[in-house]
Amino acid sequence: MTNMEYVTSAITLDGDPVGGMGLVFAVGVLFSAVAIAAHRSTAVGSRSSVGEHENGAAEWMEHANHSDLRNQYDLRPRQNQNTTDILSQNDAMAQRALGTDWSLTEQLIAGPHLPLRPRPKICDTALDAIGNTPLVRLHKIPKQHGVPCEILAKCEYFNAGGSVKDRIGKRMVEDAERSGRIKPGDTLIEPTSGNTGIGLALAGAVKGYNVIITLPQKMSSEKVNMLKGLGARVIRTPTEAPSNSPESHISVARRICDEINAKAAGTAHILDQYTNVSNPLAHFDGTAAELLEQTDGKIDMVVLGTGTGGTMSGIARRLKQALPEVVVVGVDPVGSLLAKGVYNDGSETEDREQTYQVEGTGYDFVPGVCDRNVVDDWVKTQDGPSLATARDLIRSEGLLCGGSSGATTWAAMQAVQGKTLLGKVKPLRSDQRCVILLPDSTRNYMTKFLSDDWMVANKLMPADVTHDTEGVAASA
Repeated sequence: MTNMEYVTSAITLDGDPVGGMGLVFAVGVLFSAVAIAAHRSTAVGSRSSVGEHENGAAEWMEHANHSDLRNQYDLRPRQNQNTTDILSQNDAMAQRALGTDWSLTEQLIAGPHLPLRPRPKICDTALDAIGNTPLVRLHKIPKQHGVPCEILAKCEYFNAGGSVKDRIGKRMVEDAERSGRIKPGDTLIEPTSGNTGIGLALAGAVKGYNVIITLPQKMSSEKVNMLKGLGARVIRTPTEAPSNSPESHISVARRICDEINAKAAGTAHILDQYTNVSNPLAHFDGTAAELLEQTDGKIDMVVLGTGTGGTMSGIARRLKQALPEVVVVGVDPVGSLLAKGVYNDGSETEDREQTYQVEGTGYDFVPGVCDRNVVDDWVKTQDGPSLATARDLIRSEGLLCGGSSGATTWAAMQAVQGKTLLGKVKPLRSDQRCVILLPDSTRNYMTKFLSDDWMVANKLMPADVTHDTEGVAASA
């Protein structure tokens, strides 16, 4: 099965189009407002088919929505009423100018688009503590690398569940609720490297959903324990299983969903971060909008890690809409197939598949939410420098981040000096600014890269540079 064939099959993981994916292959004819209206009328039909569930749970849902959007911004599809759900004509034109071969272009334009809102002084639930993460200037690491420009880090581990994936966990659930696709008491199943699972499990715990997570064996025990603590059922799958293998976390999730729905039709759902437009929308409306506000629109380069590609696609498309000259650099580990182009030695990325230790980044296929055309250039990363930089971020900058944060930071140090895969990026000057995103916290990796013994055992650090713990005698 080719990558494109796999992505096509993944669109119907849940047995029904995911996130409006029935619209995906009609992109060529969806350049008019008529097509967008048709998309909305389909959503209206899906709502009416589950009206009996919403009527019974209306009072509960009013409290459980948490963001007060039902009261202040009725985002459900409506007819004969002006809305702000769709991008303006000028913004829509800007999005299409970025390229329309990305299957989600028209869905991104159609939205619905949510307004950027500040974090409340008192949060009703943990879901209100997602978003509005701080932007922190780096000092020591840029100096160590001889980098003259300003480096700002978006610290996503300040989200309630500890990662950037909290944003899409919340957005996918609430969008599915608004469309009437899911109801409290249903089962949400998700194949994930861990953080999206934690985001969904957190939303499930607050809102009343059962959650099942399929997770490759490579992922940390800390993630597994956190998922279980949130009430999720965790099923481990072989790390080496290709994404289209029956043993992969994606295939296993599909099988479990079918089994549950065979017993109780319509009660199990794979929201599917790989194809769900709510993934990039969460970052288009949230993360990118925050960056524009925090920087007053001054961003010369953004360096972003790439897993599903939803974070990169949503942020990059919003930034390029507002700042057409911004340079977008994607980060992809050696062993992943997401980076376009070839290595400097002429070998294609597809010829360099191999395993790697950094979690939550890279894939052996291109997910539907990943818009590679919006990336100007790439940096390929390896475990050693990535994890050493993650440790350096903790020790030198006081940022308690995870391994993929180290990969992104190391890649940024290369990119701002013009050291990229395709050689298309010019070095940044001292009066310019680069923004990076730190996806998650070190909480998930206490027994992995933060451990000297683990680093040495995996040949990622010499034994003679470990940091010994000095014993202190207890007072009598």
